[in-house]
Amino acid sequence: MEKTKISKNKTLSAALAALLALLVLSGVSFAWFSFTASATVREMQGRISDKGVNLLISVNKEGPFAASCELAPESVPSSISPISTSDMQSFYIASRQDADGVAVSYKDVSKDTGKYLIRGRVYLNSSDSDCDLYLSSELLDFGDNAQALAAMRFGLIFESGERYIFRLDDLKDTSAATAKLTVKTAGSVCGREGLVKDPALDLSAYFAVGAPEAPSAGANKLAHINVGETLSVEYFLWLEGCDENCFNDVRSKELSLSFGFVGI
Repeated sequence: MEKTKISKNKTLSAALAALLALLVLSGVSFAWFSFTASATVREMQGRISDKGVNLLISVNKEGPFAASCELAPESVPSSISPISTSDMQSFYIASRQDADGVAVSYKDVSKDTGKYLIRGRVYLNSSDSDCDLYLSSELLDFGDNAQALAAMRFGLIFESGERYIFRLDDLKDTSAATAKLTVKTAGSVCGREGLVKDPALDLSAYFAVGAPEAPSAGANKLAHINVGETLSVEYFLWLEGCDENCFNDVRSKELSLSFGFVGI
């Protein structure tokens, strides 16, 4: 009789322990692949610095070209959700995670990116001289939330062949952003061969420098455009799911998407 009582107590303890474990796990929000992170975008605009050469922008190849244009993305979901890429060609989401919430396998969603990111195109035209292209720091606006800026990536693909993925940490102090390891190797993103080194660059290395009224060449140019040429530029904005700052703390933040170029 006593043995039966002890057996029942053990069974009850095991059941309570299992329930407690379930409650603990259900209260943890691990990383980007919980799919709770999203961010809404409030405004989108492309602009050109009014200083430097006569560089103009349009959302149409045939124009009209002007100093600014309202962006018209081909992909603009009501909210952007975490996704990962190393080249802006192949995109992935995590499909499985381990007990610690670290992603261990991924799903290719390259043909269905419209659910996750903003993607569009603008055209640049230089009407009076050849010029090198730089980013204008004063015309960049991706919102002011440090957590979102730390987790996001901004990509540019120029028709002339140049491709860039940028971090946005240069735009605001993001040192206080919450961080958690989301993949097996820190500093990695998902590529065709699995996890690869994050190729993201610092924005500031591609800024035109000097006073806004008299900009000069920065450390690195983005591309070159010849006089009379119309140059296509594809742009991307996404939450990099493998980034250590990209988990539930970034959800439901309000973003912007404004960028601008300077011709030197």
